[in-house]
Amino acid sequence: MKRLLRGGWPAGSLQEANVNLWRSAGYRVRIPERNLFPVVDDDDLDLVLLRSQEIPRYVARGDLDFGIAGWDWVVENGCEKRVKEIGKLVFSKKTRRPVRWVFLVHEDAPFRNAWDLRGKTVATELVRTTRKWFRDRKVDARVEFSWGATEVKPGRFCDAVVDAVETGVSAKENGLRIIEELLTSAPLFLANKRAFANPRKREKMEDIYCMLKGALDAEREEMLALNVPRMSLQAVLGLIPALRAPTVTNLSQDDWLSVSAAIDTSVVRSIVPRLKRAGARDIVVYPITKIIR
Repeated sequence: MKRLLRGGWPAGSLQEANVNLWRSAGYRVRIPERNLFPVVDDDDLDLVLLRSQEIPRYVARGDLDFGIAGWDWVVENGCEKRVKEIGKLVFSKKTRRPVRWVFLVHEDAPFRNAWDLRGKTVATELVRTTRKWFRDRKVDARVEFSWGATEVKPGRFCDAVVDAVETGVSAKENGLRIIEELLTSAPLFLANKRAFANPRKREKMEDIYCMLKGALDAEREEMLALNVPRMSLQAVLGLIPALRAPTVTNLSQDDWLSVSAAIDTSVVRSIVPRLKRAGARDIVVYPITKIIR
């Protein structure tokens, strides 16, 4: 059966995070053992697992209608103007933050910035982008491809590396330090331009992105509900950093009101005690599965 959309999912380091995101967005996902074709409960989708490095190229030339891949690989493949970016999906292997591609050197190396690498050897997966960075700054450095295990190479097999970091902890543990940032990257929902021009395909892709982004946004928010005496309402509202103005409704008791708001998860533990001191009662905090803006 011919499906409406052919889509590429990232294999490797982003695979688990991406699958979990689709599940959070409401899709039932199954990946049979030793199989590269994910199965979802949507008959419009024909999906395949691919290396993130290749997905932008396949989207650009029409082998895929859509794909999820990082901005880093869009740039590395020279696809900045050849694909349509429907939107960002900020997640990574371990966190919900973009990754940074940085210049790393051994902690004892004399290099203080990337300009100090003139005439030196730099290893990276991001060869095209790194060479362009040096070329644009008129720095003559040798850039060679690295197949991986990049963090063991500075001071042994090359002078520096360009590698992706999320927190930088691993680099420090391997005796490396950052001297420059090359670029910041997050996964993107990419569409083939011809497919995006098809109204039916475009609507379907935008619907998928809407649900994925809604699931991501919901991870950062929780719903807060509470009751408050009418006389304490303004004091309580002044404490709530809501996405929009909190919802306030009357209760059966004339002198009490109900207040609800979506708030950032990071502030919940600090705000709830303050709300109680301000007069709020029956405070309930519960998770949100999706936020559609």
